[in-house]
Order: sequence, then structure tokens, then C-alpha cells
Amino acid sequence: MKQQHSLQKSLNRWILLSTLAFALLAGVTAGLNAYHEAREYQDMHLQQMGELLQTGSVRPETGLVLETESTEKQRRDERDDILMILQLDRAPERYRHMTAALADGLHTLDWDGHAWRTLLITQPPTSTTSALPGRFAVAQLTEVRNELALESALRSGIPMLLLTPVLLLLVHRVIRYHLSPVAELARKVDARHEHDLTPLEGQRIPQELSPFLHSINHLLIRVEQNMAQQRRFVADAAHELRTPLTALSLLTENVARAPDLQSVRERLQPLQESQQRMQTLVTQLLGLARLQGHRPDTFKPASLSACVQGVVADLYPLAEARRIDLGVSRQTDLMVTDTEGGLALLVRNALENALHYTPMQGQVDIELYREGGDAVLRICDNGPGIPDSELERVFEPFHRAAVNTAPGSGLGLTISREIALRLGGHIRLQNRPAGGLCFCYRQPIVDPSGSVTPSTS
Repeated sequence: MKQQHSLQKSLNRWILLSTLAFALLAGVTAGLNAYHEAREYQDMHLQQMGELLQTGSVRPETGLVLETESTEKQRRDERDDILMILQLDRAPERYRHMTAALADGLHTLDWDGHAWRTLLITQPPTSTTSALPGRFAVAQLTEVRNELALESALRSGIPMLLLTPVLLLLVHRVIRYHLSPVAELARKVDARHEHDLTPLEGQRIPQELSPFLHSINHLLIRVEQNMAQQRRFVADAAHELRTPLTALSLLTENVARAPDLQSVRERLQPLQESQQRMQTLVTQLLGLARLQGHRPDTFKPASLSACVQGVVADLYPLAEARRIDLGVSRQTDLMVTDTEGGLALLVRNALENALHYTPMQGQVDIELYREGGDAVLRICDNGPGIPDSELERVFEPFHRAAVNTAPGSGLGLTISREIALRLGGHIRLQNRPAGGLCFCYRQPIVDPSGSVTPSTS
């Protein structure tokens, strides 16, 4: 079984990664800002010392190292305050050679394996000040600004890193608190009896889960309704089967008591008719069960007009026997989806009903045409019709209208509606003003590849 996704672990993981990313970003940003600020501060400090040197306030010796106090920050490391002033004319050759090609101003130089921020100054001979003439270098280690930048980055990033466990613990507690009603609801569902399909109550369920709970309750209601319908169906099926079984039993006893062979033959005919009705009923029950188990992968395009022609040809002898005028007044070749003869069974049930309920020498008209993106099939007769109050009830299993005098099981229209639902169609019965009933079936048209044509009706 596929491992389930944990909301708690996902949130913890994303909070940890986000916190680390923000801590790193904050540290880098703070370090860069501190680096630029330290560089500006260091350059300003060197320029101030250069001005003092130019005014004669400072008179360096070769290699002289002066100790100065920081005017803005108290350094923790003594070397941070080291300031070196060199008179390059009297300095070692390597220092003069290193700075000979450089212009006056600020530079970063490598002296004796250390990086120094250096201010080069050329002091011309003058009598107005006591400053010494010549070229000078005022330098300070760059480690000062680098350590300051690192220190600032750590001060910004470490608090966020220390805050990460607190955030994870807080999120864990909040999620557990808000999801505890879900766990409690799951325990209640597990403790339910399998026949208890009452809607779930979740007053403390988080708002984000309310649509899911609402859908579950709707599903439970539909399951309860379906189970109730199935129970009624089973009860009705048992009742309908009991009647022919009882008749078969009585007819069998009647045949057994027949005095001679001629009587046996006479009594076998109703027995065979009863057996045929029972076989038809069982066949329809099995067909209905098979239809309810179909999946969309069994569907394929089919010609509705060819289906109607085939059914009319099969039932034409019945129309002739009852001297019924059976005709197709309008027909268009239309493609719809079908599933293993389901469409033919739907048309056959509708046409058989029309032929059975139409009186002798009556009339049944068939129309097949396109309306928008739908194929429409109408089968109209001039029979007694159905009371308006029962136009929907006749689709229920085993229900037969009060005016029904024709033989049947009461499953034909139930099966037809089930087929229509599976094919995406719709059946409607309508009484005719002049008398009779119209069976109207509507289904979306498809092209030969099976894609549905948009409906504009």
C-alpha cells in the first residue's frame, strides 16, 4: 500500500527549510551590509589619520606603529585598533617597490602575508605646516572589517536558527489541537455498526475540512437511499418470483393429476406459459444487474437509426398480428454511444410497450431526428396512456400502472431508464392530448471516434 502523506511532517519540513533559508538570507544580507559599513568606517578612519599626517599632528618614524582608540566601537581584539604609518622614502625596498606604481588614495595591499587597507599620501615640501615631505602609507588590517561582517551575520542568523525548534513545536501543537476533532470523528466512525449510515456530526471540524465532511454526508445519504431502494427491489423481486413459482407448483400438481395423455397436453400449455413468464422475469433481473455493473470502457459509437430499423423489423410481426399501423415518419442517421446491445434493448422495451398497449387496429409512429447536439427518438401510440400521477412511478421496479392490462413484469421501463443513465441519455413519458402516450428519448450525438457533439438545445 502506498505510504500516506503526513501533514505534520510536511509542515515541519517546510518550516525547517524556510527558517534555514531565511536565516541564511538574513545572515548573508547582514554580513554584506556590515562588510560595506566596516569598509566605509575603516576608509574614513584612514582618511582622518591621513589628514592628521598632512597637518603635522602625526610625525611617523619608519615602521612606526601607533595605537589609536576607536571613536565609534570598543573592539574586543587589540589588533583591531592597530594602525601602521610608514614613511615610504625610509621604508624597506619591498614596500617602496610595491607602492611605486600606485596612485595616491585607498588600496588593499598584501604585506607580509596579511591584507592591509592602505591610504597612500604624497606630501609636497611646504613651509606652512610642520608636516614632513615625502610619500606615506597609513594602513590597517582588513581582518577588522571581515570579523565585523561575520559577527553581524551570526548575530542575525543564529536567533532565527534558535527559533526553529520553537516554531516546529508550536506548529506541532497547533496542528494536533485542530485535527483532534478529525481523529475523534474517525474513532466514532470505526465504532459504528455497518448498517448505521446516519450523517456525521463535526461541530469542531476545521473549516477547510467542512466541504469534505459535507460530501461524505451526502454520500452516506445516497448510499442509504440506494440500499433502501435495493431492499425494496429484493422484496419486490421475491414477491414477483413467488407468484409464478406458486403457479408452477399448482400447474405441476394439476398435470400430475391428469387422467389421460390428452389432459396432460392441455394442462402443459399454461405450465409452459408460466415457465416462459418466469424465465423472462429472471432474464430481465439478470440484465438489470449486468447493466448496473457496466463501466465506461465498454461503450462504443453506434448508429441509432440502424438500431431502430433492426428493432422495427423484429417486432413488425407483432404489429401485423395486432393489425397495428407501425411506421417511421421521420428518420435521420445519427451516431450515439452504446454498450453491448443496451440501446437496442431500450428501443425494444419502448416499442413493445407501445404495441402491447395500443388497441387492435391502432397506430404507432416513430420519429428519429436531431435537435441541437442531441439525437431524439419519439415513439407515440394511440393507446389509453398513463395517469399523470404515475408517469414517474412507472420507472420504479415492478410498478405497473392501474390501467395496465398487458402481460409483463414491470421491469421494462426500469431497465430502459438504467440504460439511458449509463449512456448519458434521458427518458420522458408524455400523454398526448388526443389520447395515447409518447415515449421520448434524448441522447448526445457523438462522432465515429466517440467524442460528444456539444448540445445547443
